[in-house]
Amino acid sequence: MDNALGQLFEIFVSQFPVLIAFGVGLTLAARNRVALPAASGKTTLAIVLFVIDLVVLNWLTQVVINSMVQADPSLSSDELGLLLNGLALARSVLRAWAFMILFNLIFPGAQGRRWPRRLLGGLVGLVIGVVLALALGGPISAAVGISDFEGASGYFVVFALTPFFALIGAVTGVVVTR
Repeated sequence: MDNALGQLFEIFVSQFPVLIAFGVGLTLAARNRVALPAASGKTTLAIVLFVIDLVVLNWLTQVVINSMVQADPSLSSDELGLLLNGLALARSVLRAWAFMILFNLIFPGAQGRRWPRRLLGGLVGLVIGVVLALALGGPISAAVGISDFEGASGYFVVFALTPFFALIGAVTGVVVTR
């Protein structure tokens, strides 16, 4: 546990200038909560999301890496990479949400209010695309003549079909929610 707390302290130290900027932003939001209550609340929410990403998810990533490597030293780089990419996706979604809140404050209008639905549509489309790629990957690789020798069809599904289907699904999800 000392190692995890030490890592958390290191994150605070390395991100101190950004945390100061977030503190200034929270102070400004608190000072203007009476005059601009909606803007103050949204700004506070965006800053809290950024802090969660910067501190909590960054720390969680380091703790997960260390605990997985200690638990299983023979862990393959592919398995670790898959986990790290999942955490990176969660962090990206959180940052995108925070930025969209701030963009909506800077550029108010009808278009800015539709972003949560579009983001959700893109995420649902991405997940559906990945599921379809994994479900249809075997028949597609067999249809194009990729053998299963030494996992060739598995690599084709993971590294070619899954990103392609995920991209198509995310774009379709965003377009459909318009």
